[in-house]
Amino acid sequence: MKKKIISVSLAAAMSLSLFAFAACDKKGGGGGSDGWVDENAVTVAQVKEVPAVFVDSSATKYTDASIGTDTLVYTYEEGEAVTVAIEEGSDKVTLSEPETSTEGGVVTAEYTVTAKALGDYTLRFSKGGKEDGALSLTVRPAYPEDPEFDALIYQGGTNLWKTAHAHDPVVVEAGGKYYSFSTDNDGNFGYQVRESEDLIHWSVVGNAIPRCGSATSHSVYENGTAELQPVYDLLKEDGHWDESCWTLWAPDVTPAKDGGFWLYGCWTAAFGQGHSVIFQCYSDEITGPYEYVDMLVYSWDGWQNGAPNAIDPSIYYDAEGNMWMAYGSFNGGIWTLELDPETGLRKDGLTIEDISGSEYSRDERYGWPLIETNVMEGPVIQYREDVPVYTGDVTAFDASKMTYEDRYYMMGSHGSLFDSYNMRSYYSSEPNSGFVETPVVGVSGNRVSGSFTWKTSADDRSVNYDFYVPGHNDMFTTSDGVDILAYHNRSKYGNNEHYLFTSMFALNSKGIIVMNPNSYAGEALRKVTEAELLNLSGGDYLYRIVDSNDYTASDNGGYARSGLKLGANHAVTVNGAAAGEWYLYGDNYVYIKLSGVKYYGVAMPAWLDACDKGGLAISCLSEDGGDCLYLDMTF
Repeated sequence: MKKKIISVSLAAAMSLSLFAFAACDKKGGGGGSDGWVDENAVTVAQVKEVPAVFVDSSATKYTDASIGTDTLVYTYEEGEAVTVAIEEGSDKVTLSEPETSTEGGVVTAEYTVTAKALGDYTLRFSKGGKEDGALSLTVRPAYPEDPEFDALIYQGGTNLWKTAHAHDPVVVEAGGKYYSFSTDNDGNFGYQVRESEDLIHWSVVGNAIPRCGSATSHSVYENGTAELQPVYDLLKEDGHWDESCWTLWAPDVTPAKDGGFWLYGCWTAAFGQGHSVIFQCYSDEITGPYEYVDMLVYSWDGWQNGAPNAIDPSIYYDAEGNMWMAYGSFNGGIWTLELDPETGLRKDGLTIEDISGSEYSRDERYGWPLIETNVMEGPVIQYREDVPVYTGDVTAFDASKMTYEDRYYMMGSHGSLFDSYNMRSYYSSEPNSGFVETPVVGVSGNRVSGSFTWKTSADDRSVNYDFYVPGHNDMFTTSDGVDILAYHNRSKYGNNEHYLFTSMFALNSKGIIVMNPNSYAGEALRKVTEAELLNLSGGDYLYRIVDSNDYTASDNGGYARSGLKLGANHAVTVNGAAAGEWYLYGDNYVYIKLSGVKYYGVAMPAWLDACDKGGLAISCLSEDGGDCLYLDMTF
C-alpha cells in the first residue's frame, strides 16, 4: 500500500532525511520519526510515496501479486540529472526504470519496486552525479513472524524494566533506532529513556535529565544545584506545594531547528490541583543529557476561571510549518499554544513572569482551547494530507467517488487511569480549532480502544496479557511508513504495572482512526484479498466488542467470543446462525453489519498471540463512533 509523505512541518526550514517523515509522524514534526537531521539527507519534499512490499511465504497463498509490488514517487526540478539505484539488497527487490511526467518545471518520477525475498534494502539517490541521500527499507512477510515478545516480568534484577514502569510514553525515531521517553513512575526522579531497533524489544538507556534528584533524596534542590532548579523554585513558592509530588509527567521530544533535540516536560506542585509548569530542555543527542532552557506555561490559577492544567505537552506542526504545543489534562480542557520554530519557545515572547499574574487574559496566557472537557488528558496531534474519505454505498464500492481531505487528528485518553481509561480520537481541518468526532455528540470522541482481552475465559492461558486501561498514547509514523500508537497498558490479572505497548493503526473508509487490536510485531498495512479473509483461517474469527469504559461491564465481561465466521456471499454467522453481512472494498477496507450495528474498519496483518501464529486482524468502529469491533483470525 502506498504511503504518502504528508507532513510539511520542519521540511519548510530544513533539508531532512527521509527517515524523518516517511508518512506523517505523530505530530507532523514532533515525536514520531521526528525529523532528525542526517548528513545523507534526501530532501523530504522530493519523496512523495514510499514503497511497501511483502513476500507471502505461507504454504497456501491467498494473497495476490499486488502485495509484492509498490511505487516510489520522487520529484525534482526539470533539468536536474537524477538517478535512483539499489545500493544494497538487489537480491531482495528489483527497481524499474522511472515513468516521468513534467508540470510547472517539476518532474515526477514513478519507480516500481518488486519484492524478491524477505530482508532489508537501500535505495541511493544521486543528483548531478553527486550523492543526495539514501532510503533504507524492508521487504516484510505477508504475515508477521513470531516477535518473541518480552515477558511482562522484571528484567535484569533491577527496578528498571524493559517495558515496565513506562507511563505516558512518547517515541522518537532517530539514527535508525527508536527511543521512548516516559513519566518517571519507577521511583527514579526524571524521565526514563529506552532504546529499540524494532519497536518491540526495549532496553533502558538512562535518565534524560541529569541532576534531578530521586524519590528519596532531593538535596540537589535544597542546595540550589538541580538542573530543573527554576521550575522547582517557582512551584515551591506557589503555595500549593506538596512534598509527595516528586514526579515529572508526560514528556515530549522533537528535533530542534538547528540540530539536537528539545525535550518538553511538566511538573506539578500537587496532584489534582492544577498548579503546574511546562518547561523546555535541550540536548545535542537524542538520549541526552538534556539541559534546562526555559519555562513556557505556568497554570498558577489552578483550574479557576476555565484555566487549563499545564501538563502533558505535545508538539506538532501545521501545513504551513507553524509550530504548536497541545497540552492539558481533565479539568480546564485541552489547549494549544503557538511556538516559535526557531527557538521552540512561546511565539508571543511572553515570559513566565509575564503570565504569573492577572495582567494578561486567560487566553493570552494559555493560547487556544481545543476541546472544553473535564474527562480527557494526554493530547497528541498529527497532520495528514489527502485523507481518503468514502461516503458512498460500500456494497457497490466506486473508487472514483472517493474524496480527499487534509486533516489534523487528535488523540487523547478518557476516564480513570485505574479502571476505565480508554483512547479516543478527533479530527479537524484546522490546527487550533474545530476538533470533532463522527457524529458530533459532545466531547466523547471516537473510540480507538478500551479494556479487552483475547482470552475467551478466566481459565484461558493462550495469551499472557490483557489490554487493560490502555492509554496516554503517542501516534507517529516510522521512516518506512508504518503508523504506530505507543501507549501504556496494564495487565488486569498481573501486577497492575504500566507497560510500554505499541500497535499499528490505520484509517477506515470514513477517515477515522482504528487500531490493530494486537501488539505490534513488525507488520505493515497492505492490500488484503477476499480469499485471505475467507480461506486463510477457514473464515473463523475470535471477536471482541468494546462498548464500555469498564472492563467487566464490556461485552462478554471483557472476554473474547468465538464462533464468528465470514462466509461466502458476504454472510456473517455466529455459531452457525445468520448474524449480518460483510464486505471488503478498496485495498483493505472492511464493512461489517453485526446484530444490526454497522461497523467500518480495516483488515491488517497481525501476530495472533492466542494462536501463536501470524494472520489477519480486522479493526472496526461503529457508525456512531462509540464502539470498537475487533476480529482476530483463529486457527
